[in-house]
Amino acid sequence: EILSVTGVQTCALPISLLGVSAAIQALNPDVERINQVVTVYGTQFDIDLEIVNLSKFQAQRQPSIGAPGSLCPTCVSLVGDALDVLLGMIVNGFKGDCAELCGYLPSRTEAEACDLICVIAGIETFITLLTDADPDPIWICGEIDGICPFSDTAKGNITELTVNPAKGPQGTKFDVTAVFQILSTTGTGEFVLQFKPPQGDGKPFGTAILLVEKPPGIYGVRGAIDTSKPNMNEPWRPGNFQVLAALCEGTCGGKHKHEIGRASCRERV
Repeated sequence: EILSVTGVQTCALPISLLGVSAAIQALNPDVERINQVVTVYGTQFDIDLEIVNLSKFQAQRQPSIGAPGSLCPTCVSLVGDALDVLLGMIVNGFKGDCAELCGYLPSRTEAEACDLICVIAGIETFITLLTDADPDPIWICGEIDGICPFSDTAKGNITELTVNPAKGPQGTKFDVTAVFQILSTTGTGEFVLQFKPPQGDGKPFGTAILLVEKPPGIYGVRGAIDTSKPNMNEPWRPGNFQVLAALCEGTCGGKHKHEIGRASCRERV
């Protein structure tokens, strides 16, 4: 019984890149590691994503502490993880200051980061942003004193999305390679990889890589997904799966200002 990866990618653009997948593999292992294990809907799977700058053949470094955008990843992660807890307290009539609100978070590290970000915003603004009809971590952190920088001129394209092998039995480890080009420096955006099983066969899953002030260049993302551990959420039954990639300024699918669309690409899996 076969899990198949078929079809032709829909986003091949007229950029000459020879041996991109091999180039990624040959790079120095000192690359920016994004995630080793991603948990979605309670399912663990190996995706081991790395992002490298192919145009310079070196890793892109995160900004140094105190540089513009340096607090952005912390803010986005915090808001994404803590949003439900904070909203629960606000909806239940919370009255107090930043330290009191953030004190409800389960870990001291989260509470301290939350307090710092809340103080920058001011408690009233912080609550207003959290209770927005479409609370978006990147947008929220951009609205708080520009913690996450915005750009209305960011441009980029996805130039390659491949899956190897093209098909295989349950238990196969599929390697995913994506290449995207930044044409104009991003503010804060994301590169998204999503895996969509056939209808009725598990839930979609994936991950988003935060991109903060990425300069023009050609970047590669590589990952692997292991189908050897079927479970209730991802049974990995035979069929055609889809691998989707999107490159966005702001949050992909976001509805707020500065979120100016996306380049997308799809492989049938």
